[in-house]
Amino acid sequence: MTSGVPRLDDLFGGGLPKQSHIMLIGPPFLGKELLLENFLAEGLRRGEPAILLTTLRSPTEIAQEISVVMPQFKEYEQLGQVHWIDATNPAGTPSVQETKAGVRAVAKGPLDYTGILAALAVAVKRAETDAGTKPMRVAALTLSACLAHGEERAADGFVRNFVGILKPRKAVALYAIDPATLDEARVESALARMDGAIRFREEHSKTQLQVQGLGDVASRDWVEYRATNRTLALGSFALERIR
Repeated sequence: MTSGVPRLDDLFGGGLPKQSHIMLIGPPFLGKELLLENFLAEGLRRGEPAILLTTLRSPTEIAQEISVVMPQFKEYEQLGQVHWIDATNPAGTPSVQETKAGVRAVAKGPLDYTGILAALAVAVKRAETDAGTKPMRVAALTLSACLAHGEERAADGFVRNFVGILKPRKAVALYAIDPATLDEARVESALARMDGAIRFREEHSKTQLQVQGLGDVASRDWVEYRATNRTLALGSFALERIR
């Protein structure tokens, strides 16, 4: 499945693995958000529905950001191609609404695991019905908020169940993690539920990413990239296929 970033697709030998669950690990504003936005935008252009879980910023804010990458994003929302799970407000009133414009769910904050999972199940069913044989794309922005303050076993169960709802289906999911907000054990516990990760870092004023797991890739070295306001521009990497 194409990521929406052509050079990243080259790194993966054609695109992200089908039905994969990928953790994006790194500090804010280094580029993982741009990757998520391009990933969703590319899917919408291909008729693939998008499901977004947001835990820190409102759907309105996220939609405005994606609109920079994809100016027609609002139109896809109105067509019912975008489904939102809003877990930003612990004082929110839980609800799940289905309209022509898609699923709009509100959970009682990022620790409302039951509410989020119930909303995900509804959104997945709607996306499958609307998309037919096409896959869906799922983005969790950001998963850290669901894990940082939750009881460890409950948080691990939440990640397991979130992935479990999607695994049997034609879905690729990206999960954003800020490691500075979590202890290493929690990051590794969540990572164990994934198929792999893309790590982001800033080293000597250069931004770099590295693929972990996920089958065959062109390189497992740190690859330099530059983030623009719309996409990621990757530098050169070895073309030897390695596992």
